[in-house]
Amino acid sequence: MIDPHYSDARLAALYDLDSPWSEDTDFYIDLIGGEPRRVLDIGCGTGTLCVGLAQRGHDCTGLDPAAAMLDIARSKPGADRVRWVCATAQNLDLAERFDWIVMTGHAFQTLVSDQEIHLALRAMHRHLAANGCIAFETRNPVIDWDKHWRRESTWITDSGPVRQVRSGVAWESGTARFHHDFHFADARLRSESVLRFLSEAELRRHLSRADFAVKALVGDWQGADFEPQRSLEMIVVAQPAK
Repeated sequence: MIDPHYSDARLAALYDLDSPWSEDTDFYIDLIGGEPRRVLDIGCGTGTLCVGLAQRGHDCTGLDPAAAMLDIARSKPGADRVRWVCATAQNLDLAERFDWIVMTGHAFQTLVSDQEIHLALRAMHRHLAANGCIAFETRNPVIDWDKHWRRESTWITDSGPVRQVRSGVAWESGTARFHHDFHFADARLRSESVLRFLSEAELRRHLSRADFAVKALVGDWQGADFEPQRSLEMIVVAQPAK
């Protein structure tokens, strides 16, 4: 089931306010580089990265399971340069091969079970061109995410302010369950989320099982080496094992 945060049109419309173009977008733009590449963005959301890549001359496909997010993506200037596909990573079946396959915005963490992770990684493997790479990020589980996540935000929209509150974080067996309450002038909506937090060892095991070799593992959007006890992120670049 897709989190209402992404599938509900009213909540999807808030996504770019909460997650605008930022340093992670710049990181992936720089990673893919200036030479035109075939790029697949899995969990593309509202298409910010896809449109940015297409504007730089890349042949980009955006894939997301939430139709409400893709509706917003298709409405953006430059969206006609991108192919949009509504599907999950696990069910990926395109008659194309890509030089880069990316999952940004911590979309990888929505793959909760070992089976989901394996199916997604194998699907990526099948869709890579020769010498192609995958890249994605997942949060470092040793960090106190309760502290980082203890916040609320207010967004100013055309229909008035909307207050967003994250609460109810519960941890169990490497997963975090929590909800967001969205306070509109005329309603309160709630989304329920579940995210998987893999350790570095688990992450490497999943990649190896799917026949990937880690090419790089960095810990922040400036490209610093991953430090197991300090880095917030585990940003992975991997390619099929030889």
